[in-house]
Amino acid sequence: MNQFFRFFVVGIVNFIVDISVFSFLIYFFPFGKDVVIFTFFSIVVTLFSVFKFISFLTANINSFFLNRIWTFGSSNKNTVGLEYVLFLFVSLIGVFINVVVFSYVFGYMDRFFNNSFLIANLSAVLGSFFAMVWNFFGYKILVFKK
Repeated sequence: MNQFFRFFVVGIVNFIVDISVFSFLIYFFPFGKDVVIFTFFSIVVTLFSVFKFISFLTANINSFFLNRIWTFGSSNKNTVGLEYVLFLFVSLIGVFINVVVFSYVFGYMDRFFNNSFLIANLSAVLGSFFAMVWNFFGYKILVFKK
């Protein structure tokens, strides 16, 4: 299997973790869409945005271990600390991309549709996609380079 395919499979697993945690949070705290934390131009950061951040980081912890071992085949125990720091750096940029895309799409689309649960999940999918592209190249070039 090639590296991108493995990364994609790990991404699917992490996506399921991400969306499951996120859906759990918005299901039990649906009022979160109305709790605006701040706005920046067209980006409206609500409690749903915080939930998205939590779900993304949960999936990201899982991602480090799966990608390190299976996708990129890094087994040098002497570099695990440095790999994690670099992985975290790339991932934090990915979190930023993920949450910004989510917040922008959700803030824009929620005005036109009356189904916040669906719009929140669609926005989460788009945020995850853009973060996935960034993360693959960041991990390959910066973190697990051979």
